Parts: sequence; C-alpha cells; structure tokens
Amino acid sequence: MGRADALKHVVAERKDAVLRRSLEVVSGPDGYLVSGRESEVDGFTGRVIGESLGAASAVAVPARLLPAVTGSKTLARRTAVFVKVAPDAREILAARGVLPSGTGIFRTAIKGATAVRSAHLHWVASMLSPKSVLSAQLIYSLMSLRTAVRDTESAVERVGNAADSVLALAQASRAGDVIGHHRSLCRLLDTVDESGVLASADWEAVAPLGPMLEVTVERLRAHASRTLDSVPADAPVSARARHLGAAAVENRLGETLQLLAVAEESVYVWQQLRTERVRAEEPQHLEPILKSVQQQLQEHRDRDSDVVRAIREQLAGAGAIRVRDVPRWAAASKLRKAVSGLRDDLDQFAQAREGQLAGWLDEDAPERPATLGEVRRRAAGAGRVARSTLGSVGNQVSALSHIRGRSERPTT
Repeated sequence: MGRADALKHVVAERKDAVLRRSLEVVSGPDGYLVSGRESEVDGFTGRVIGESLGAASAVAVPARLLPAVTGSKTLARRTAVFVKVAPDAREILAARGVLPSGTGIFRTAIKGATAVRSAHLHWVASMLSPKSVLSAQLIYSLMSLRTAVRDTESAVERVGNAADSVLALAQASRAGDVIGHHRSLCRLLDTVDESGVLASADWEAVAPLGPMLEVTVERLRAHASRTLDSVPADAPVSARARHLGAAAVENRLGETLQLLAVAEESVYVWQQLRTERVRAEEPQHLEPILKSVQQQLQEHRDRDSDVVRAIREQLAGAGAIRVRDVPRWAAASKLRKAVSGLRDDLDQFAQAREGQLAGWLDEDAPERPATLGEVRRRAAGAGRVARSTLGSVGNQVSALSHIRGRSERPTT
C-alpha cells in the first residue's frame, strides 16, 4: 500500500469512527426523531427521559422505516427512536445543548466513550440531499401519527357495548362499527410493519374508511363539547348535581371521550397506511401528503385542546360549592362525586391524547411546578449523569434490531 492509499485508509477509518458515534435528529413541533448507532441512541434518549422527569416519552421506529446506510456493517446497524418532550422541559434541555433548538435536521458527533452522559452536545444543521430530507420527513410524520394517541386498549375495553349508544347520541350512527374498524386498521398496520408491504387488496378494503372516520371524529367532539352546555352554573346545588349526573350517565360524556380517542387513532392509522400507499405507488405526491398529515395533527390537537379547556371551565363553574350549599350536604356530596368522575374522564382523554406533554393539564396539575423546578435544578449541574434508563424503549429497539438481523426487508 502506497503512502497516498494509506492516508486514504486512515481518513476513511476516522470518518467511520465519527459516524459510529454520531446522532442525527429531526426536530419538529411533535418531538424529535433520533437516529444513529443503537448504543448511542439508547444512551442519548435515556438521558433526555431521565432529565425530563416524566415530561418525555419515547417509542422505537419500526425497522421497515429505517433507510439503508452504505458503508461498513457497523454503520448499517443503525436504529431510531421518536421522542416527545413537554414544551417546558424541551426549552430547558435545548438551552443546555442536550437537544437542538429550533426545527429542522441536526447532527452531532459524540466525543469520548461517556460524552453522551457527561458533556454538552453541539448540534449543527445537517446538509442532506432532498431525497434524504424527504425520507426523514416521512419517518417523522409517521411517528407523529403513531404517537398522537396512546393506551386505546383501556378505552376500547371501557366503551365496549356502549359504542352504538354513544354514536347514536352523537348522531354518528352511520359510522358503523368504530371499534371494529379500529381493530382492522391496527391489525393491517402491524402486518405492514412486519412485511414492509401494503397489498393493493388490503388498501382498497380500508380506503373508504378515512373520510367516514373523520366525520365520526367531528361528531363525537361536537357531542362532548355540547354535553355540559345546558348545566346552569347558578342553579341550586341539587339541580347542578342532577344535570352533571345526567351528563355522565345519560349523555355518556366519559364514553364519548374514550370513543373519540379511539376514532382519532383510527384516522391516524389510516393516514399511515395512506402514506405508505403513496410512497410505494406515487412517490411524486409524497411531500404534499406529509404536509397534510402535519396540518391534520395540528388541527386535531387544537380542537381537542379547546374541548378539554371548555369542559374544565364548565365543571369549575357548575361544580363550585358555595356557602349557601353547605347545609345541603347530601346534594353537595352528589355534586362533588359527579364532578370528580367527569374530571377523571377528562384527564384520561387528555392523557390518551398526550395531553400532559402538550400542556393541556398545566393549570390543574399542582405537582407540575415542582417537577419543572427539579428539572431546572438538575439542569444547573452541567455534566450530571442521567440516572434513568430507556426501559421498555430499549427493549423495543433490541427487538427491532433482532428482526432486522434475522431477515432482510425492503427499506425506503
């Protein structure tokens, strides 16, 4: 090997070493898409979650979405995680350099074996090709859809046989079996994740569901919004207790909110399948589809946030116990019980819609200032080692890596 060849070999090895310890992040309003070598992604995501103290969550990206990486086998073994961080904690971690500030695509090189846990990270904007940028936007949009709603299993279990009654109350009985549609769509998405292929027959079977589910979402949201409109805030305590009890039992406000979360997740699963279909069959139209996905997510987030705040204000007014109500202890007790149950229903919906991370519950969460104070206290000690681990996300990443190693799949 000549001197020039030896120099090229050394440069290539050093470049490989930097890439092996680099992280690439797509930052946007819904969170961060972190990709890189599995150990570095695990360490970085563990640090973000540990220093956010419950104000962050993460989910592993399905193996089929990860683009192929040219180079050594080590470089090819890359993984990705989608991380959501509450706005307040996000600002603090960005100020420290733990997270990149602003939106866009960023890259950092991790120096030293423990630098990811003991030093500031310096993010720089990545200069990627248009194709790579579109690929990153695709994964980001799909993961935003995938994490917009969580824990719908408990919602499905609670609604159960009451789904038809709720749809009738919301004047959405033509929607058909919302729970059945949800299960079918989720099952098909699981199949696409495993096989990497969306068959034409499968897509044609579910294609008509999207617009119908969107109408169902709107009607369920409207029913939830108007349920407490007739509750008189200045009525006697017994009348208010009766009206709020009717909202829970007869108008099924809790079940309506639960079914709304299920219907919204069905819309997002359908959008993921639609995006996969466009990517495979009409890639020239992919970019506008991704923009429409982000617009829909923002619109749903704003509308649901308005519903949560409006119902909270109505409960605060109608559920107030005044001085004149104290002697009527039996009615006051019924009122408190009704308000407590409806607030629990509202909290469950907000949490299912990632409400705590979006800031919907800030005004009613007395523990939040203390939590953020603890985040700031930890942030003051630059270089502190995060004491938590990635937990279940680490298991997801390992499982996806095992699947990738076991069989080669088409990548995008």
